[in-house]
Amino acid sequence: MTRSPCMLGVAAGSALALTGCAMLPAGAPPQPPPGLTLYVATAGNDAWSGRVPRTNRTRTDGPFATLERARDEVRRLRSATGLPAGGVTVEVLAGRHERSEPFALTAADSGNAAAPVIYRGSPGAEVRISGGRIVSD
Repeated sequence: MTRSPCMLGVAAGSALALTGCAMLPAGAPPQPPPGLTLYVATAGNDAWSGRVPRTNRTRTDGPFATLERARDEVRRLRSATGLPAGGVTVEVLAGRHERSEPFALTAADSGNAAAPVIYRGSPGAEVRISGGRIVSD
């Protein structure tokens, strides 16, 4: 089956739209734990490893700042060593993540049954991906 690109698109004042992506049906068996979790946070830094959810004490490591950096890390892993058993989960942490352009994923960004690539909001957190900007006086 051919899959179309997956695009997370937001435009100013519009709702979040996710198209061309496979979704797990309701009642599907739970997924096994990921082999690797990468984190994205509003206070992250794209120079960090993205492998820890919070900034460390010395401010030398922590979550990524952008979905693009997480996507690029998944691509790097996939081409260098292959995806780990259990796959990769990109967990977007709580907060308002502002977008100025769509976030696109292609077939090259997918995993497989043994090593899926999953993008999700942090469980129990309020995660907002917004294409609008806050306007103040």
